[in-house]
Amino acid sequence: MLHDNELLRRWLDIWPGRPSGWDQWVLLNVVDKFWSDTFRAVLGSRRIRDAYIRELIEVRNRLAHNEAFDCNDAERALDLMRRLMKAVGAKESTVEQLDAMCKATPCIWGKNFRGFPFGNVYFDDSKGENVLHLAMEALRKRDDLIHDIDVDPQRPGRKEDDIRDEGGVVWDVLRFTDAGEGKFFENPHLTLGVGSKYVSAMATLSNRAWPKYRSVLIGIGEDEFHSMVKEVLKEMISVMSDCPGMEPRLRIRQRRWPTPSARPLVDAYTDVDLRTLGGDGDSESGVKRQPEWVGAVFDVLKNKNSNLELQIGASFPYRTCQKIAGPNALNFVARAWIACKPYIDVLLGGESAPSPPEPRGGTPSRLLIIPPAWRPQ
Repeated sequence: MLHDNELLRRWLDIWPGRPSGWDQWVLLNVVDKFWSDTFRAVLGSRRIRDAYIRELIEVRNRLAHNEAFDCNDAERALDLMRRLMKAVGAKESTVEQLDAMCKATPCIWGKNFRGFPFGNVYFDDSKGENVLHLAMEALRKRDDLIHDIDVDPQRPGRKEDDIRDEGGVVWDVLRFTDAGEGKFFENPHLTLGVGSKYVSAMATLSNRAWPKYRSVLIGIGEDEFHSMVKEVLKEMISVMSDCPGMEPRLRIRQRRWPTPSARPLVDAYTDVDLRTLGGDGDSESGVKRQPEWVGAVFDVLKNKNSNLELQIGASFPYRTCQKIAGPNALNFVARAWIACKPYIDVLLGGESAPSPPEPRGGTPSRLLIIPPAWRPQ
């Protein structure tokens, strides 16, 4: 293994005339060039060299040549430095200082929404809340949401201190004019979630609203439920054609709260790609026709009288959906919500009736249905 003086000597032998001090450019290049001789044995993972060192060399070169360097670039560079220092075992104070710098770059957000940047930018709740606030502010002003699905921009969403959720997702809601009085979770609403891996735009029937609207959904019958979901998919397809990587989803989950102030525990969670209905999805998705999954969701709705939450909408993974990072992202969010109009109309246009009794013998308290099309996000 080569040590510092020997490394510097070999560096000068290979590149005579190069700087002889340990500045950033020399340090990064020495690690890169002598990776196999010295640093692999200490640092191990090639990811440190390939993902951190080489990109930071490029960052340094761009800065040295006064190339354009926007705020997103600055945040990514700071995050790479933080990750590198943590990987090499730097002092905790150094890591904390870089972490603080990552969190103190408000120029990314500005005063207007510019996209969901978290595919390339370090995510934390604070940054997520900033972007969510700007997005919701812009969405409340959209005429298409007001006119097409009767969103009331004046009705309040979640409280400012209560927009965080378990799982590293921050979210807020829009409410409908005809959704009734009370708190937002007592009636159908629109949910926008912003996380470290994806954005979700859902039409939501929460567990608190479930007793009131359950009979409306199961009253239409399984065939009409399939038709309703298929109509949503039909509308989603036109959005997907303009926003590659977007995924139409149907989600149901059962939660319980050990105490009123505790985080909920998830007993069951099902996430179905609407394209499993078949014949209406894009050929490149690889999703096979499996209508049984939508049927399974309806069976749960019909037979499980408990704390259920049902969502229909779209997920926008940063990894596959590049347009969600751009300034037009809210157009796709709004169009995904409007595509849920058949579901919204059923909920808001129906009349609730007493819920049928739970089947004799009950249903297992823990139910897990994981369709092949599901993958963690």
